Amino acid sequence: MLRTITRSALSLLLAASIPCTKSWSDTALTIGTFQSYPYHYKQNDSVVGDAAETVECIMNKINKPFKIEFYPRVRGAQLLKSGKLDALLAYHSFQTENLHSVASSPIVFERWNTYFTSKDGENSNLRWKSLLSRSKLGSVRGSSIDTWLINNQLPPKHRLSSFKQLLKMLHQDRIDAFVADEESTEETISSSFIGHNFSFNQKFITFSPLSVHFNNKKYADSQFLKLFNSHIASCRPKSLKLREDENKWVLDKAKEIFDQHINNDIIRNKVLKSNLSFPQEKFDDAQIVQLEKQWKLQKTKNTGDLVSSVVDSKESKLLRDVMHNTGGVILEIIVMNKHGFNISSTDITSDYYQGDEEKYQKTYLAGANSTHLSKVEFDDSANNFGAQVSFTLSNNGIKIGAITLTIDIYKAFL
Repeated sequence: MLRTITRSALSLLLAASIPCTKSWSDTALTIGTFQSYPYHYKQNDSVVGDAAETVECIMNKINKPFKIEFYPRVRGAQLLKSGKLDALLAYHSFQTENLHSVASSPIVFERWNTYFTSKDGENSNLRWKSLLSRSKLGSVRGSSIDTWLINNQLPPKHRLSSFKQLLKMLHQDRIDAFVADEESTEETISSSFIGHNFSFNQKFITFSPLSVHFNNKKYADSQFLKLFNSHIASCRPKSLKLREDENKWVLDKAKEIFDQHINNDIIRNKVLKSNLSFPQEKFDDAQIVQLEKQWKLQKTKNTGDLVSSVVDSKESKLLRDVMHNTGGVILEIIVMNKHGFNISSTDITSDYYQGDEEKYQKTYLAGANSTHLSKVEFDDSANNFGAQVSFTLSNNGIKIGAITLTIDIYKAFL
């Protein structure tokens, strides 16, 4: 069910008389966007969709007057670049296109699939990139997916003016496949093709975040952007979720790497040695806090015996080699001893103690053969989607520690 913003596009300009002490709140902010059903689009005189509603929610929380104006994609980007727009609501990667802007944290996540009609099922087991590379592709000209396909050396054979045309052409076998957001596809079929029976196969590609891209000169260094980001979590209606078969794919990929390259005597001996160096069965909170303080101090200085013992050991160098050899599928590897302390990792982790996190509690504490897959999370700084797959590490059937692999979701499905 779509939620409708009751104010019209013209009335989205909130009352300028709202009291506010911030200088950036004195004038209305103009946000440009384009039609992107069902996230931000016009329906009669209303602005409809999750993304537009999320923006309104945030602006209301921070008492910032604003209005949303619709433009063609290229025109909106030009206006933002020239400084004639304060912001642009667009997919996250717009920030890489030299628009002189800074992106907010994601406000909505699209879920992109490839849709295809392989009648004999021959291509159904192919990974999506292999499938698309051998397909006659269609796209909506100028859309974010159209740009993404071209940037990924997958130029569409047919570039059409509307998404409805794409659906018809795939149904008529005039194209073999297209890439689209799942919710957009389902909503378009249900609203525009009532009673029509489309029979498509689909394969997950990636999540795509939508962000608000603010003019660099006005907002990049202000408190406004931090304040805007701080309210996203309470306003954002979307979450990142894989399906059961996709979860299995990620788990199988991580287990293959774990079994072949990490679950070996070198890593096990490191864990056993660490366990012997901590003979006590339990650590109290004061001991953990003290070790965490030591870790964070050394992390700040990027040097120290504790940090060095974790990231500069031969075992950690082995883990980095494993990570690099996966072609970016693995983003990080952490090895924990029986107490939940990080004893080897590919990089300096934010915390030394992992024992209060699911990666340890749902593996080591759960039993010798336990596995845990975390939810998918977006990393703003790295601009990627990751999920942690954790395993109990055992020696001759006896649990001795735990290992976590952070998987790049996009690259895991390439």
